[in-house]
Amino acid sequence: MLYEGLDDRLFSSGGTWTFYRCTETRCGLLWLNPRPVREDIAKAYADYYTHSPRPTAQTLPRRLYEWLVLGYASARYAPVLPLTTRLQRYAGWSLRFFPGKRAIVDYMAGHLNVPNCGRLLEIGCGSGDALSFMRTLGWEACGVEVDPAAAAAAQARGLDVRASTIEEQRFPSGSFDAIVINHVIEHLHDPLAMLAECRRLLRADGRLVLVTPNTSSLWHRMFGAAWMHLDPPRHLQLFSPKALQQLVESAGFVVNRCHTSIRDADGVYVGSQAIRKTGQHRMEAVVTGRARLVALAMQLLEAAVCLVDQQAGEEIVLVAERR
Repeated sequence: MLYEGLDDRLFSSGGTWTFYRCTETRCGLLWLNPRPVREDIAKAYADYYTHSPRPTAQTLPRRLYEWLVLGYASARYAPVLPLTTRLQRYAGWSLRFFPGKRAIVDYMAGHLNVPNCGRLLEIGCGSGDALSFMRTLGWEACGVEVDPAAAAAAQARGLDVRASTIEEQRFPSGSFDAIVINHVIEHLHDPLAMLAECRRLLRADGRLVLVTPNTSSLWHRMFGAAWMHLDPPRHLQLFSPKALQQLVESAGFVVNRCHTSIRDADGVYVGSQAIRKTGQHRMEAVVTGRARLVALAMQLLEAAVCLVDQQAGEEIVLVAERR
């Protein structure tokens, strides 16, 4: 046993929960025990944040930032994208000096630096932010989402999103060149079965991209039971880089790279601080300017730590190929 008596600190769905840790000290796997049964788990998502996209005011600085984002993403992930100019791509490389912003764009682009875009599936696409961006980069992108409210929000944006599980869709074998799974595997009752289905759906040499919270992260070490990414009762298991790589390899994939990312380290810091102080954190809570600056400074601190400890980032990013 690692942590006991934890309640739902983000959405107040009720109950108390316990996390156990693998006895193999280098494994880093955590799991919820007992965990909600499949028939009841939907109750924990009644007020989940993916139900609708977050509107953003289109100010001049915001439009400039989005212009730089598309330039960077095009230069790194879609160099033949006709929507961008050479000037925009060169200017986009300025995001290299802002590691937190760069990590966000890498995430939105699916970490897929492949020579040609093809057919892509995002599993658990929420309201479709990343799916929409990958479509902009040239992917023929579709998604599946079990939360009907989130799927409806994505469909309202004109995205090809099906409100179902990946198993229910029964896509033909070899349907996709890439499958992206962002912050989903930690929610699943049977992650190995889902990975086996992904292997069936990928074409030869197709790419699988997994992003999930990292139990070896700097903030988990710092905050312990108050770490925001524990998120009981929705997170049924949480991985270290080693544990995730072993799981993916057991499903028949070859891991190309596995590293950690500081994306949202600022947000996780704010949330973990709130949980430590008050026992709760509200995703929609207004963050003061001072708190935002402190969080950004802490994100840069985590980036610096990652230079000497590559497992310190808040998220694991794993890219694998179908064996």
